[in-house]
Amino acid sequence: MQASWPLQIFFICSVELLVAQSTPTTTSPYSQATRLHNQGVLSQELGRFAEAESAFRGALRAWEDLPSPPLTEIAATLNGLGNLLRVEGRYDEAERLLRRAISYEEKAGESVRLDLAFSLNSLGALYCNIREPGRATPLLERGLGIRQAIVGINHPLVASSLDNLAEALIQQRKLVQAEALYWKSLRILEAHNDPSVLAMTLTKLADLYSRKLRNLIQAEALYQQALVAWKRASEREHPQIGLTLTGLADVYFAQRRYAEAEPLLQEALEIQEKALGPNHSQVAKVLLDYALLLRKQRRQRDAARIEKRAQNIKAFSIETQDPGTVDVRSLAPQRR
Repeated sequence: MQASWPLQIFFICSVELLVAQSTPTTTSPYSQATRLHNQGVLSQELGRFAEAESAFRGALRAWEDLPSPPLTEIAATLNGLGNLLRVEGRYDEAERLLRRAISYEEKAGESVRLDLAFSLNSLGALYCNIREPGRATPLLERGLGIRQAIVGINHPLVASSLDNLAEALIQQRKLVQAEALYWKSLRILEAHNDPSVLAMTLTKLADLYSRKLRNLIQAEALYQQALVAWKRASEREHPQIGLTLTGLADVYFAQRRYAEAEPLLQEALEIQEKALGPNHSQVAKVLLDYALLLRKQRRQRDAARIEKRAQNIKAFSIETQDPGTVDVRSLAPQRR
């Protein structure tokens, strides 16, 4: 199986926690916009991306239809929708939305500083998605500084920023610095009771050891720890579980442990299809990995069938098969 490093980009943006903000008025249009925004947040968290997009777009229309559109609330919805589109690899529109959110948040000043940090983090992650770490780094460093100043150095939001900054460093071949940031993030997350968040960072660090540092023993241990954390999490069908499974399968493949790798890929494929749909480019990536494994086992007919299915997936290409992170925990501030 080809250990494709761009798969790491699928994780780029690590963990964002919901930041409660502002108390809305009780007017019906405001309440409707708030309900749609929160529905988008929840749907995204559950991996229901089509529902999330519809809700966020509905919320955006509702905010903008108000007699006096509240810019901070519009920014939060722009933020949520922009990050969702980034997750799905729709980078041009995502960039426009996130830049618009940042503009509103900078005008709002101190009252939405955490919102601004989230938007900076999302836009920085987008530039990592498109392999422009030089544009990502200053945004991520600025967002990290804001979070550290507001919530302290041991908050999960800070861990998220550290993860994203680590990815930008990896793309600049600063692997030792990236490794240190991931371990720092893990120390923060281990003190908090959110196993799915912990699993994501464990997986990213395992990817670094597997695909860049070529330390398969350390990578395997971290992937196993991530799977244990996923079992403790409530999101038993989270799409990123599939990425943990494929990462561990990569390690087994590199060690010629094909019989151990195959059930991992089968489970990953089932999870990704359910979360992302059967025609998603990441599903195609798993299918190609599975086909390669089958060829190594001399199961040529099965491999050809799987490869044909991958190639028939709409919009799939070898060069652009990674759509960006499916970090459905990366949520915009939730309105209440």
